[in-house]
Amino acid sequence: MLSNMLIVVLLLWVSLYGLRRYQECFLIRLEGAQFKVKRGQPPRRLIRLCEQLTQQAGPIKGTIRGLKKSQGIVLNCSRSIPASYQQDIFLFWRRGS
Repeated sequence: MLSNMLIVVLLLWVSLYGLRRYQECFLIRLEGAQFKVKRGQPPRRLIRLCEQLTQQAGPIKGTIRGLKKSQGIVLNCSRSIPASYQQDIFLFWRRGS
């Protein structure tokens, strides 16, 4: 019984992970005072914003993902990015979209 439940949970996790990777347009990883584009082609203006944030804010760790949704590309920031910076990123994205 427990092993069946474990298998179902594992299959569900794998399918959700695959769906998320399929929806992902780009991934930016902020690491300390630097950032790296790990997947896809994020817009230039978002890359410039990341450069500004890492210069102004100092060390930040986290990820910014662009996910394909029905309403276009939606940003998703990791929780490790401070809320004030997340708000700046979302407002910047909303103004440019």
